[in-house]
Amino acid sequence: MIEIQKVGLQAQWTDGGRRLAQSHGYSQSGAVDWLSFHLANALCKNPLNFPAIEVMAGQFRFIAKFNGYLCVTGTDCHFTINNKKTIINQIYTIKNKDVIDLGAVKKGLFNYVTFAFNNKRCIPQLPTFKSSVCATKRESIGGLTSDGRGLKQGDVIQFIETDDKRIQSQYGFSSVPPNQISTTAFGEDLKRMVSTIISKQRSNKLPVVFSYQANKFENIQKARFLASEYTISASLDKMGVRLDGPSIKYSSAKLTSQPIALGAIQIPSNGMPIIMRNERQTIGGYPIIGVVSRLGLTRLSQMTPGLKISFESQSHESALCEYRLIQNQLLRIMQR
Repeated sequence: MIEIQKVGLQAQWTDGGRRLAQSHGYSQSGAVDWLSFHLANALCKNPLNFPAIEVMAGQFRFIAKFNGYLCVTGTDCHFTINNKKTIINQIYTIKNKDVIDLGAVKKGLFNYVTFAFNNKRCIPQLPTFKSSVCATKRESIGGLTSDGRGLKQGDVIQFIETDDKRIQSQYGFSSVPPNQISTTAFGEDLKRMVSTIISKQRSNKLPVVFSYQANKFENIQKARFLASEYTISASLDKMGVRLDGPSIKYSSAKLTSQPIALGAIQIPSNGMPIIMRNERQTIGGYPIIGVVSRLGLTRLSQMTPGLKISFESQSHESALCEYRLIQNQLLRIMQR
């Protein structure tokens, strides 16, 4: 088990999200920085959508009451084990009563903590809603107490042993036996693969696929959108990110409410773009000029208020190939 000792701004269990729940009126939820979340699981040789703890803005501490392994990914932070400074994106052997502390973040927002055990498969004993452990406070669903709240001081999470069949049915396939985890296997090839994955996040330019009502925006407005620089506003959460900058005009008639995809860029009446994220509402009536790609979303996930961003046009086919290439790289890391 693990026992939570301190929670800062927010910490909660997450996974791949409620992929098929929007038709029932529930948000998708899931890890905001999907790439760092998947990387943590790949390094621990878990299925990529396996539950992990998502920590927002650091200041999170817990005691491990087990013998096994741990990996922390995401933004750079002051990370210690038993007060010994350690680095992210590495596997660590954890022993009973070890204290793991994620202190202040140096920049960015999200970290991910995932676990593994030698010679057995274990999963955190958490309630699920629509096949997901995610907590969504706005909807009062999911989480440790099934009411949408995140983790808090004093919470205890048990891990229970299970079989591969159950894990595969819920979180996806991992062909790697659990007894092959090693903290000494970080050779140069693996370091290069991890470095390649992380480098994809280091850009303030977000790829956008023009879709939805893009063909109803005048060409000059789309050109203005691509040529402009925007600032991340203070109105930022897991539902969406509001931007400040040049206004984009949409002159067509009012729209009927429509389903909203992850990464959709809404243009409200004031013309300031809003990028919709994991806990967005399921439908909305604002015109949508396009959708930020999956790679763009993982870049956006670690951005804080005041940072400047811009957009670049990308085809749907290119965005899909880019995503699949990253998935293949993650699977290579898992199967190393």
